Amino acid sequence: MLSRQLMNNFSNKCDIYFEHSLISKELLLKTYTDFIASSFSGFNRTVGVVLHTGSICFDIVSILAAALGSLLLDGSAADDIVSSLNEGAMVQYKNNRYLWGGLGRFGKDGEFIPAESVEKASHFLLIQRRSDKNLGENISKTMLPLASKNMIIPYYGNSIITDGRGLRRGKTNRTDFIAYLFDVPKSEISSIAGVSSVVVAERVTVDRIVKGLTISYGKGKSVNLLVL
Repeated sequence: MLSRQLMNNFSNKCDIYFEHSLISKELLLKTYTDFIASSFSGFNRTVGVVLHTGSICFDIVSILAAALGSLLLDGSAADDIVSSLNEGAMVQYKNNRYLWGGLGRFGKDGEFIPAESVEKASHFLLIQRRSDKNLGENISKTMLPLASKNMIIPYYGNSIITDGRGLRRGKTNRTDFIAYLFDVPKSEISSIAGVSSVVVAERVTVDRIVKGLTISYGKGKSVNLLVL
């Protein structure tokens, strides 16, 4: 999807609210959004200079365009993530740590048969090890459908315990929003971002934007900037 198409998609499907006020319907901001979209040209280097009134609304559109541009240029895919994992690697799934057991499929007797690639797999295996002073070590294995692969996140922390201790709780609607915006299945959206943007601005301004910006989409759904 081209950058201009993405911004048009965003304008048609979403509304931007800042500190509870709708700002995305203003003609001047729509024109400015078109200019920003034209500055994105794949991976080529482009330069754009804007002279505007100094309203924070222009900063909002610029920062939001940078975030959407990162989503547009992000080539990370859920298939790539799970294919790169080595057996025994620590991963996160639904606020818990697990050991990665690999890709595979069910055998005739319900056993897990490893698969060489994502294309040949129907499930993936997660392993948890729990220790109890009285019962000793308990190992549990869970086979999950490959459709849930987008919820796998590589774990880069120091813990070797397979549970949810120390992990941030909570669920975001990042995947739902991206699927809605790009018209793609949720299972194809990676849970981690592979592209980022750098914004140079006064901290006070950025803090105000981050706290006050809300994107409304779908039927009564919303997402904030930090989730993206």
